[in-house]
Amino acid sequence: MVLPMPPLPALLKHRAPFRGRKLVLCQDP
Repeated sequence: MVLPMPPLPALLKHRAPFRGRKLVLCQDP
């Protein structure tokens, strides 16, 4: 996971879980 841990959960909580996952997948090769 390239993204930090604090913003990751916050984003997931703020937005839908599938959305956060998509973001992580996009950042992760």
